[in-house]
Amino acid sequence: MSPATTNEPFVFRPSANQPAGTSDIVVDTRREISEIVREVAAAVRSDRSRAEFLALLADRTLRAMAAEGVVIWQRNPDAKRITYRCVHRLGRVTDRTLPDESAGAHQRLLVEIGHDGSPVVVPPTPGAADSDVPANPSDVPVALAPIDCDSTAAGADMILEVFLESGGGVATQRGYLRFVAQMADLAGEFLRADQLRVLRRRQSMASTIDQLTTRIHQILDSAKLNELIVDSAADAFGFDRVGLVRIDGTLSRTKATLIAVSHVHTIDQKSPAAQQLRHAAETKLAADGCQWLDGSADPDAEPKQDSLIVRAVASSRPDANKESSFRLIGLQTADTPAISSESRDQWLRLVVHAGLAIANLETSTSSSWFSVARMIRGEGSASPLRKALKCGAAVATVLVAGMIPVPLTVDAPAIVRPAESQVVCAPRDAVVDSISVTHGDTVTAGQTLLTMSDERLEEQLEVLRSSLRELGEKRARLTEAMMDASSSQLDRAKQTQDERMLVTEEIQSVNDQLNVLLRTQQNLVIRADRDGIVDAWQVESRLQSRPVRRGDGLMRVIASDSAWLVEAHVPQNRIAHLNDPVAHVSFDADPGQVFGAELLQIGPAVISASDPAPATAALLKLGGQEWESSIGRGLQAGHRHSDPSGAPARVMFRCGNRPAAYVAFQDLIHWVSSTTSLYFARETSHSDTDNARD
Repeated sequence: MSPATTNEPFVFRPSANQPAGTSDIVVDTRREISEIVREVAAAVRSDRSRAEFLALLADRTLRAMAAEGVVIWQRNPDAKRITYRCVHRLGRVTDRTLPDESAGAHQRLLVEIGHDGSPVVVPPTPGAADSDVPANPSDVPVALAPIDCDSTAAGADMILEVFLESGGGVATQRGYLRFVAQMADLAGEFLRADQLRVLRRRQSMASTIDQLTTRIHQILDSAKLNELIVDSAADAFGFDRVGLVRIDGTLSRTKATLIAVSHVHTIDQKSPAAQQLRHAAETKLAADGCQWLDGSADPDAEPKQDSLIVRAVASSRPDANKESSFRLIGLQTADTPAISSESRDQWLRLVVHAGLAIANLETSTSSSWFSVARMIRGEGSASPLRKALKCGAAVATVLVAGMIPVPLTVDAPAIVRPAESQVVCAPRDAVVDSISVTHGDTVTAGQTLLTMSDERLEEQLEVLRSSLRELGEKRARLTEAMMDASSSQLDRAKQTQDERMLVTEEIQSVNDQLNVLLRTQQNLVIRADRDGIVDAWQVESRLQSRPVRRGDGLMRVIASDSAWLVEAHVPQNRIAHLNDPVAHVSFDADPGQVFGAELLQIGPAVISASDPAPATAALLKLGGQEWESSIGRGLQAGHRHSDPSGAPARVMFRCGNRPAAYVAFQDLIHWVSSTTSLYFARETSHSDTDNARD
């Protein structure tokens, strides 16, 4: 058989013995390639993900061969005919650099290599566009090696494609082909081991779902059942958030209702997160009722900018045209790797069991309430004695219900403010020249905030400098006169010396005044005295090129590590109930998020124009894990949207348990008690007061 040339593809054959004489460069190259092979072999035995291994394989192959590009292909299982899709690409020349009209010929080449099962080097055929003829439409030779993942399948499941450097001879290309074949063998070994790991994970997941479905069908409370479904699904599958949505109606007109969110007790139905879950529930599903978005369709797809993106949607009923169904939605942060679709079957299985459990519980609950309603339905022809007994039983029930202890809470409006901040005021009457910061900017200690100017100050400085020059010239003349005076003119010299001393004192006085004015001028450049965030809403429209008076407030710098205080106005008829220093605070802008606060002190009585009822000022300090994780870290990191300064809020104090009747009618009870005490009180006379003092 004649040897292959560089213009025709050749099949891989084992390497022959190499000549003994090799240069140092060849030895170093072989050593580097051996290290790369050992590194890839070590990665084969590791427990890394498939995406991480393919990225490592492509990078090391590109480095070892100094290739133009590396592409790893995987057979598309959903296509009716055999096609391959890219799962990883790297380098200058990849499938994306090939002409669109040559895609069919290139796909035909991949199909032939996958069916034949042997590594080959294919010479370039630029411009090849016939989809029935396999060809390499690139400008460089390409080495292809099938990756044996599953020996039972017909044809290769994956193909390693390496775009080689142009100009190499047959021996060089054979060496490249041997290396590509070795990398393909290592990749096949890793993928076969990964399949075993996937099977073990699927078995473990199936066991977990078995236990979970058993627990689901044992719950008899609807709220607990919904909470168990979403919390267990999030923990078992590793999603950051799981939502359960009920779909009512037909495909033409549906209504989505969010009924549960993982690890969330109170749901704000108007929040963007709730709207995202309801919108995701309307996603078009596959025939089996599930849609798994693992991001593997395009390896270079850019993640969305949202904090959470939808990864999985499944329906309890694939055909929900006639009856209501439930959708289980799994969300994950965009910057984390997508959860593999190997859990798709168990996800669908869980939502089917969840839908059955909820439907069975609703059926049993509705039938039970119907039976109870029939039992308590009264008769119209009851005797007077029976009516009296019923009335007595109703009154006793009301009294007993009124004595049941219920939580007593006191809520009050409040304003949030920082405990540590720099209030920037105008040091003197001046005009604002330039503003270096805007509202929400992060500043450091010593950074310039704004610059001011004062024309009168400039005039005073100019006058002092002029006086200083005149006095300097006068002192110079006196000094010269003293030096020219002869010994016979002692009186005249002494007089000149005295005048020079007076001029020197005047110069010192002018210098002192000049230094004071210069310090005043330096104070017109206002700087931050701490690290923090600027609180100056619309500062440019308010202050730019406008005069300000001394002491006028300009802006504020909130310290990054500042504690946050809450000023609440507690009604005076509730102040006696504040026996617990711990309270809860929620912002009016986000009432669903609650933070803990500690009561520091109770101040004087206050009356506001908006609420004429007397109240007592109370000062609290925000804290707790929820505050530090959501707002505190954002302020320390310099996020301008995390500034809650001046935000209106509500404060709730938990004051223990009281009878339900007292909690419901405490204002009436307080008024009756106060009026009765005043009515029956005896007026104290002066004699009684004196006797009491004696």
